[in-house]
Amino acid sequence: MKFSHKVFHLDKDIEREHLYKSINDYIGQYSSELDSPTIEISCREHLDNFYNTSDVRFLNTGYEFNSETGWRFGELGIWASNIAAYKKFLETDSDCLILIEDDIEYMPGFFDNLLYYMSQLPNDWDAFFYYAPDNGSHNVSQEFLTIEPDKINICKTYQDWSCLCYIINRNTAKRILDDVVNPINLPLDYYFFRQPDKYNSYTVKPTSKLYCRIANMKSTFQHKQKREVLS
Repeated sequence: MKFSHKVFHLDKDIEREHLYKSINDYIGQYSSELDSPTIEISCREHLDNFYNTSDVRFLNTGYEFNSETGWRFGELGIWASNIAAYKKFLETDSDCLILIEDDIEYMPGFFDNLLYYMSQLPNDWDAFFYYAPDNGSHNVSQEFLTIEPDKINICKTYQDWSCLCYIINRNTAKRILDDVVNPINLPLDYYFFRQPDKYNSYTVKPTSKLYCRIANMKSTFQHKQKREVLS
């Protein structure tokens, strides 16, 4: 299986530079880095610049979260960056694309166990999320422990957020790009996790070991940007 990868990072996020370099150097031993941008959208001007060079559009009203409606601009930048990576990935001859955020901390055995966990995926898998924030939680429904018992370490996704590290195949990239000809109305993580009938997504079982986690630092947009309807 041949891999490409992209670690999303903005130069301004200097507090994450060491994490970005560490994972990018590590994963580069096993995968080819994509020459695709990390796109910053943190204001209306940035969004207009993106619209001027892309056919992708976001539904102005966005979505509802905690009784607030709209978008945080950073959510749009995540989408734009991932879409750029999907397109560049399809220009390669790689089978799978690894997409990683720059606030990741990884453990020894990260790639070897990624391969091991992925070897348990069914033939019709669309996405594999190598990190689940709720992993190990006693509140996870028992169905996720027993579903497909032949799958030792993986199960259908049960988390509701985080695209810290996920993998898609060529068919999935094509399907997403075909889908986003329509205005996007959900952030990227919700797009997968709240539409389980659209994509066959898997993750690490709550009883299995995680080989990556989110570093203990604030999100670059969740704590700094206001949710608002686009005009």
